[in-house]
Amino acid sequence: MTPHAVTVRPDTDLVTAIDLATSTGIKSIPVVDEHDRVVGVISRRDVVRMLARSDAELEHDIDDLLVSAGFRDWLVDVHDGVAEVSGPTDPRDRALARVVARGVPGVVEVHVDPNP
Repeated sequence: MTPHAVTVRPDTDLVTAIDLATSTGIKSIPVVDEHDRVVGVISRRDVVRMLARSDAELEHDIDDLLVSAGFRDWLVDVHDGVAEVSGPTDPRDRALARVVARGVPGVVEVHVDPNP
């Protein structure tokens, strides 16, 4: 066993984890908590499945999350994993839209436009 296992934390950005896997050549990375206990594993298969989601699926998921947060009038459009959210005018609402959209697995970038 390797004395210095390659691991990530639950809050590690997916891009960072993918870079780590690519640079080390490992096929799966244990996810550990603050006490170095394994709480999960990220595999190549998990990443491919998550990133292979269609733009329509991503758009639907973002829209559902925004509606559940009470924002029904915002428009969501996704192309090549890049989410465009139109509608929020308040800076706090724009930040919320960015966080919500960025949290959907498969979204690679988020743009928020206050003008629909």
